[in-house]
Amino acid sequence: MADREFVFGHPEVQRVIREKFVPLAMDDWYLRRQQDANGKFFLNMTEQSPRGGVGEATRQGHYVFTAAGRLLGFNNNRGPDRLLRMLKESLAKWEKLPPGDRALAESIAHGPPEERYHRPVPKGGGVIKVFTRVLERGPDGSFTRCEAGADPDGSFQHRGFGAAVDHLWLRAEDVAALLPPAGAPVGTPIPMAPALSMRIARFHLVDNTRGEPPQWTRADVRSLSVAVVPESAGRARLEGEVSLETKDAKRGFTGKLSGQFTHANGKLASFEAIVVGDHWGEGDLTRGARPGRTPIGFGFQLASDPKPADRIPPQGARWLEGYFEADRQ
Repeated sequence: MADREFVFGHPEVQRVIREKFVPLAMDDWYLRRQQDANGKFFLNMTEQSPRGGVGEATRQGHYVFTAAGRLLGFNNNRGPDRLLRMLKESLAKWEKLPPGDRALAESIAHGPPEERYHRPVPKGGGVIKVFTRVLERGPDGSFTRCEAGADPDGSFQHRGFGAAVDHLWLRAEDVAALLPPAGAPVGTPIPMAPALSMRIARFHLVDNTRGEPPQWTRADVRSLSVAVVPESAGRARLEGEVSLETKDAKRGFTGKLSGQFTHANGKLASFEAIVVGDHWGEGDLTRGARPGRTPIGFGFQLASDPKPADRIPPQGARWLEGYFEADRQ
């Protein structure tokens, strides 16, 4: 994720894409496995690239296609200069194409998505945006965002100083279990449903600031206590603590949760929470973590009117059953 921010945050990359291309982001993990029309179209397109002919192996990369699916350019590099060069070379190829080769194909197959890889937002539930950022702890114990240090040789490294974004999905039954029952005593903590608290801990308290992180297993959850505390009609606060650690102790997180939400007519009206603590370790795809135990923060906020980008499935939802039943799977 940090490398994508580095590349697509470049002003010239943004300008060229905005003026000359129609950008589209797709999740290779789903598409290369799908046997529906979308998956087959994706595989047919990517077969033309160096990633082609590899079965279900990754097709990840930057591609330029015509509307009909003809490959004009490909790379899988992190540097903005390399991407710009590929984009400009693709534009040159485009300019040489006859008009008929620039048009959309007359017929592209459509059909229902393959059910096992279809990830619609749960009906009657909710989408909560999750932001992750590495932090610095001041002398007084307060937290501030961690800024990138000096890079004398100009090289790019996976240091993850930008904010990462994911989505926490709630089903209708999650919302129903979250809301305090009518007449619940004000100020008396109610344990959060294990399915939801474990989902938050295992799939959303992960350091995803430098790439796709490993998720926590149930055995990694050493302690977890999250409670809903009614404050008034339609309002409650959240409080809790969590301790996560792998069996070899090479990766872990300990932190505290606080937040609040409002509700009406059995639905969430607002939801805001933060989890702040110390994280250590890294995964195979998240190299470059700061050494030792360092502070990290997670912010949760309800997307009350989800936009298309808010409907992107959670990273952990690739294992959908395990995601929704995190306390049992």
